Amino acid sequence: MRYLALGFALLTLGACQTTQDRQVGLQERLDAYAGFPLAVFIDRTGKVPSSSVDVGAERYVTFQGATVVLTAVGSGYTPTVSSAFTCKVTMRTGADNRILSARHEGPCDGFL
Repeated sequence: MRYLALGFALLTLGACQTTQDRQVGLQERLDAYAGFPLAVFIDRTGKVPSSSVDVGAERYVTFQGATVVLTAVGSGYTPTVSSAFTCKVTMRTGADNRILSARHEGPCDGFL
């Protein structure tokens, strides 16, 4: 019973985190991939690029997906996919396909 109470407290604490806090955390996680080959990001996350554009020696690769929204149901939360909001992550890669920078737009809860 003690572990159940601890789990509920941690879940509640996580639910109290603001969207802005989660977005800052996402940017930090995206920044951590700088210098790695794009293939490492794709392999580790399972994300598939939705488009890419070459601009000179650089390539801009975009990942786009629906935002996961937690909906309160009874005493818990159910994740649902919101079609109203989409997350867009754009990575800039060099000629060697290594990630130079990454940025995100829109609500990206649940992206990484």
